[in-house]
Amino acid sequence: MCSSDLLAEVEEEAAEVDPEVFNQQVIRGINSILNKLTVEKFDQLYKKLVGEVGMCAENHIVVLTKQLFTKSTTQHHFIEMYTDLCLRLHQHFEENPIIEDAAKVFKKVLLNQCQESFEEYLRPPPGFEELQGEEKYEALVKFKTSMLGNIKFVGNLLVQKMLSSKIIFQCAEQLLEHKTDETLESLSVFLTAIGPLFDNRQWPRYDALCGVFDRVRAMSKTRTME
Repeated sequence: MCSSDLLAEVEEEAAEVDPEVFNQQVIRGINSILNKLTVEKFDQLYKKLVGEVGMCAENHIVVLTKQLFTKSTTQHHFIEMYTDLCLRLHQHFEENPIIEDAAKVFKKVLLNQCQESFEEYLRPPPGFEELQGEEKYEALVKFKTSMLGNIKFVGNLLVQKMLSSKIIFQCAEQLLEHKTDETLESLSVFLTAIGPLFDNRQWPRYDALCGVFDRVRAMSKTRTME
């Protein structure tokens, strides 16, 4: 069955049930597949995601993307898989647009979610300073784990050109400005992720990237930095 026939079936099914009920069915389907996704099951579940779930609206793309960013914060060992999923979805939306300009919308949603999640993990969660002892330590570990996973996912998406390279310096600048142990470690992970592609003299903004490395190098020599 071709994609146009499948999309027609999805639209027909949506018309036969309450729109909100159908919308919730799609969202549950997306979440169910992402919860089961592993490297071994990737191909099988990817086919279900694009062929059976029934994605047909922008909010479905938003839900999918938000879940990917959320999962990247804890499942660091799957970040490359989630990056690959984004690449395949973008290609799929180019070839089988579920809405007008679906591929462009997908990239826009990715960028918006990147900025939203990046801002979220720049600072510890509300109430963190009131915690004490073991509880505070556990919260810090959870926060830092989420922050590192998120920034590594962003870096991988940049390397695969799913995000505009202009955000490299926005991310680096904010991480440098906050100057906490967590943001500087995140910056290290970020630069390590993007380095293989962008730390290259042929890249037009190579000198600006060298400037970031120079600032990191200078900070690393101060006695106050761990």
